[in-house]
Amino acid sequence: ILLNFWATWCGPCQEEIPAMNQLLERFKKKGFIILAVSIDDDDETVSNFLKNTAMNFTILRDPEQKIARSSYKVFGYPFSFLINKKGIIVKRYIGAVAWIDRYILNEISGYLK
Repeated sequence: ILLNFWATWCGPCQEEIPAMNQLLERFKKKGFIILAVSIDDDDETVSNFLKNTAMNFTILRDPEQKIARSSYKVFGYPFSFLINKKGIIVKRYIGAVAWIDRYILNEISGYLK
């Protein structure tokens, strides 16, 4: 699982979306999923954003940032966690990530075995 915390107003968050779509496409047959948690205050803002932006993965909401801040200690956006099949966080990614970079792909692939 890639758990990604993001916001519509976050430029780096927007920049990594196309690569996240490609990442999901590459690994979904191996059971890989992406959960993108929006911390935007307003549901309508997220809804309008999604009308114009292809996000081919599950979108969740955390408008009060209770999960982001309390459970995961997120302090900036985007902030992502790679979680293995046992539910253990195996990697933290702070800031935008080049999700289709060879190093990242190899890293994720290693956890899907």
